[in-house]
Amino acid sequence: MKKILTALLLLTTASSFAQNKDDTLSITTKNYQITITDNCEEGEITCNDVTYHSVNKKNHTELTLSGHTINIGQSEDFRGYDFSNGAYLYRLRPEEDDTWSLYVIKGDKTLLHEKGVEH
Repeated sequence: MKKILTALLLLTTASSFAQNKDDTLSITTKNYQITITDNCEEGEITCNDVTYHSVNKKNHTELTLSGHTINIGQSEDFRGYDFSNGAYLYRLRPEEDDTWSLYVIKGDKTLLHEKGVEH
């Protein structure tokens, strides 16, 4: 019986890894509904083909940007996403649990910082 349960557990675990990755992330902040789409192949640690799409909750304006993951160190630890919009940098950084921080930066000044929840 233990062998059967172990085999089922291994089979279930292996099949979950074989499924397509969940490549879309949704984040809601006070003022924005944000969708991040990772367009890279499954298993790639770094990605230079990430799409940012946001909708302003107040006036319903939309913004779509291209960007990349932020990875640091030899192990390329994931630290978030960067997206450029002319002189502006849109940065999403994971915090604890399902919380993210959205930063809009111009030069060395942070123009906006909002926390949001992943769902």
